[in-house]
Amino acid sequence: MFSQRHGFTPAQDVLQLEGMTDALRVAIWNAFHLALFASSFEGNSADSVMGNAAFATWAVHLQQPADRRPRTIGEMSRVLNKVIMEVEWFRVYDLIEFVHARLPDHVQERFGEMLNTFLSNERSGYRLVAGEVAPVTAPEELHSIDAAAQSSASEASGHIQKALRLFSDRADPDYANSVKESISAVESACQHVLGQKVTAGDGLKKLKEALELHPALAEGFSKLYGFTSDAGGVRHASRPESAPVGEAEARYFLVTCSAFVNYLLVKHLESAAGLP
Repeated sequence: MFSQRHGFTPAQDVLQLEGMTDALRVAIWNAFHLALFASSFEGNSADSVMGNAAFATWAVHLQQPADRRPRTIGEMSRVLNKVIMEVEWFRVYDLIEFVHARLPDHVQERFGEMLNTFLSNERSGYRLVAGEVAPVTAPEELHSIDAAAQSSASEASGHIQKALRLFSDRADPDYANSVKESISAVESACQHVLGQKVTAGDGLKKLKEALELHPALAEGFSKLYGFTSDAGGVRHASRPESAPVGEAEARYFLVTCSAFVNYLLVKHLESAAGLP
């Protein structure tokens, strides 16, 4: 989208950690519907599918009168839909944890797997892990991406913006090229600092001396750069033995490369100012 392509939408909004879009709410509702309600007949008892979760959700979590609780799957479905679509975003995750913990085992597993698929598709910053909704991206990491996307090194910031856009495309995410753009941002940052055209590999070697980078730090990032040569379709054509590139790898490189771009630019400013 235009706002993401030109860096007007912060990573905080793209990788949803402190909010919830309508699309994410609908996706969460779809997980509830498909896992708990879709295979049930309208007239079935809510307890027959949700077990103790039906009554507990109504009376304990939602704090509603026990004698007015929904009796059928259809009634319970409408109640949960209204809650998911209208309450504050963090209350939705409270509901997920509460319901999941009280579902019958066979329903609990199906619900958890389906929910995490939808959360991933909509780029939620959370997943259901061991019964708890846990962040998969910390706020500090999102701030790092935002800083790199708006940095003074325009080419580097452009690569980070593109990496974020490719990663967060809900219709057709391109993880391999997102990694490529992330590592290209480091290459551009190296060129910005050194004032010359270099690859990320050569640039890191030169920056180790120019900015007095710790050898282990420079070597560690050089190995990450080496990974992109072997990873499927990142810097070279994909081969059968290539390391696969999925959401986890793309997220890791986006966060790590953003942080490293920021680090190089700060070190460059400190060096120019004569700071130790």
